[in-house]
Amino acid sequence: MVIQIPPVTSAKIEKPVSKTGITASAKKKDTPKQPDTVKEPKQADELRPEVVGIPLSEIPREFPVSFAQRLGIFVDVQNMFYTAKHKYQRKIDFKKLIEAISRKRQIVRAMAYLIEAPEINQSQFKHVLAELGFELRIKDLRVRADGTAKGDWDMGIAIDTINLREKLDVVALVSGDGDFTDLVYMLKANGLRVEVYSFPSNTADDLKRAATFYHPLGEEVLMKW
Repeated sequence: MVIQIPPVTSAKIEKPVSKTGITASAKKKDTPKQPDTVKEPKQADELRPEVVGIPLSEIPREFPVSFAQRLGIFVDVQNMFYTAKHKYQRKIDFKKLIEAISRKRQIVRAMAYLIEAPEINQSQFKHVLAELGFELRIKDLRVRADGTAKGDWDMGIAIDTINLREKLDVVALVSGDGDFTDLVYMLKANGLRVEVYSFPSNTADDLKRAATFYHPLGEEVLMKW
């Protein structure tokens, strides 16, 4: 008698089904593998400190000052005058400017640096500045043989701020000229607080970063007409 033995079949194992009706293996298979991401090193611009800019209109609330601070104000008149003229077609009201900068602090010196050209009469303007308490530093515009002209007070402003540094707690530099950046760092290294006031459109980024505080100027310091 021959006994036939049925072939052995493997038991069928049911795959677990999630509540959504998708098996775990299917979910794993359908999920694409995320590629490994490599973070690129930060660029130099990202590593620079953020510029602290405080509009003058917000200073009483955002930027309290000590009335005991000894303040020196140094105004690069040409730099500011031409920026106001070209951007706003208006003139700076220097009375508003000096009041906004001082904020009732003790002004030890207020210096205004001008360039004179023979064809421009600045006598009335100089009188106004003197009446406001500015000491005027004036030099003539130099005309080269090729017809180009040169006139700036960068070196003079730097020398005056350095000479006065022991009599001041705060230097208020009114200019957007990036050539003053190294001067600002030097003054800060000597323990002074350096505030930069200028129109943002004509101010070097390096100068903004160098300042203890940068204060963007706007129409609040311009004449109404």
